[in-house]
Amino acid sequence: MNVRPTEHMGAIIRSDRESDAVRTNIITIIGGLARIIRYQWATMLLIFIGIACLAGVYAAVARPQYNATATLVVESSRSPTSQSTQTPADAATESANIETLAEVARSEAIATAVVDKLELYNDPEFIGRDPNSETEESIIKGILRPLMASVKVLLGRKELSENDLHKQAVNSLRETLRVRRVALTYVIEISASSSDPRKAANIANTAALEFVKFQLESSSLAAKSAGVWLEARLVELRAEAEATEAAISNFRASGDPGSEPQERATLRELATRAQTYRSLYDAFLARAATMQQAEVPIPDARMVSVATAPLEPSFPRPGLVLPIGIAFGILAAGICGWLKERGQEKVRSAADVKRLVNSDFLGSAVVGNLYLDREADSVSKALQGQFLLPSGARVSVQQPQSELAAIIRNMRVAIDASGWDRESKVIGIVSACAAEGKTLVAANLAQAIAASGSKVLLVDANAPYPTLTTLLTSAGSHSCPNSAVGTERIHDLALYADHENLAFLPNYIDRRDVGPSTSIPSRQMRDLLKEARSMFDYVIVDLPAITGQPDVRALSSSIDHFVLLIRSNSSAQHKVAEALEMVPQIRPLLVGTILTR
Repeated sequence: MNVRPTEHMGAIIRSDRESDAVRTNIITIIGGLARIIRYQWATMLLIFIGIACLAGVYAAVARPQYNATATLVVESSRSPTSQSTQTPADAATESANIETLAEVARSEAIATAVVDKLELYNDPEFIGRDPNSETEESIIKGILRPLMASVKVLLGRKELSENDLHKQAVNSLRETLRVRRVALTYVIEISASSSDPRKAANIANTAALEFVKFQLESSSLAAKSAGVWLEARLVELRAEAEATEAAISNFRASGDPGSEPQERATLRELATRAQTYRSLYDAFLARAATMQQAEVPIPDARMVSVATAPLEPSFPRPGLVLPIGIAFGILAAGICGWLKERGQEKVRSAADVKRLVNSDFLGSAVVGNLYLDREADSVSKALQGQFLLPSGARVSVQQPQSELAAIIRNMRVAIDASGWDRESKVIGIVSACAAEGKTLVAANLAQAIAASGSKVLLVDANAPYPTLTTLLTSAGSHSCPNSAVGTERIHDLALYADHENLAFLPNYIDRRDVGPSTSIPSRQMRDLLKEARSMFDYVIVDLPAITGQPDVRALSSSIDHFVLLIRSNSSAQHKVAEALEMVPQIRPLLVGTILTR
């Protein structure tokens, strides 16, 4: 008894799930479209405006074409009484005859007759130029003729003769003429296009008349040929009949033709032959008389509607071109925007971060460049083994309401909530590509933690681009040791801020060796980080970009947590994914991701 309600509930649950899936797909599609419009609107708007303007310009300046149509009807070869008993075979034959007439109307013979009658071989529209144009001739003779002649020689072309112009006009006319059968009727339409409406109507009517004339001439020629043949056949039959009758007369005059059986048989044979020739002669004579008395030959098709000059062009139609241009512009803009979005695939939002990195999103903020503060005591502090962070590295403390300060607080919370059981924490600030804002974020994080009372060491491990080292040691003559790194300790290498909570370990690579491919000695750096754990509560490491550098992989075993920075609307998604695949140790230790702008 409880089976049916259970099945009913199961069907309801499945239906709800399907509805949720459909709703999710619709939301995904709408979100994707909104994303494309949001980030590619400039490109899409430019393409749409360009195509719409092109459509408008084309509709305004394009040479209009007018279409005129003449109508003919084909005379049925069957009588009205026999049409009611028409078989499928008869219908197929009748349809084939009509299609044959349509093909005749498309033939070169009809086009040639029209060209000759209207002298289209002198029409620029059909031959491509005006042979009687004095202006063109003067230009060609004066300036362009030698150049055009050289080009034609190189291309293997020669000057067109009158015969060539005539053929060109015929071919052009055949391209503009349209002959079609209207559905399955006996009606044939002949249409012509031209930039002049009167010319279009004249060409269509002339083509129709020439087609009817061609039918008349064909019928007349056929009747004339039949008459000549009949006349020749009559002469032959009359001669044969007269010869046979003469043979009979001679046979009878030679004696008694009926005395012998053989003579009687010969006489009967001659009489039969003479009668046959005489019957054939009479029949052909009657046929010839009928043909002579017949009316003028009737063509297979007759013209029932003449073409008139159209009032509006058939192409282009502004009322049609503009909407089509707008629709095509919208379609092209959407496709181009989608292709560009697919090609770029930039990281732009928290959703992108969660889908790509699968980590907590710590926020998004404007991150600029660090610049040296030209303060009076900068040189003296550097000479005394101390340093003063640039103002850009003190935003988290001096501007607590800023976006960057909020992100730094989120980072601190995420790091402390990570559950790591070590007393000291080594935090690596990393990015997939260069110039993502790592140095500024690392300096602000170190400054904020130090301001809360914890002892912090800020390490410049970015060998290719040691920005912090350049800024904090360029104010004085302090130079980081190079050859003695293995023997000196952090206390001897580090610079200290005004307060003892914040220390800075410069990059110990010789500045003359700094470059995009520069790497740090990984063993010495790991030893320094190990030593720093016993001296500081937090060690903030400004790491180089993952792409193209082995340093992050080499130091990953000494890092407790990573914070990933991604430049919004700049970093390609595949670059970020490839970078994380290059150093798989980062994902398990990643406490959050920051979007910089």
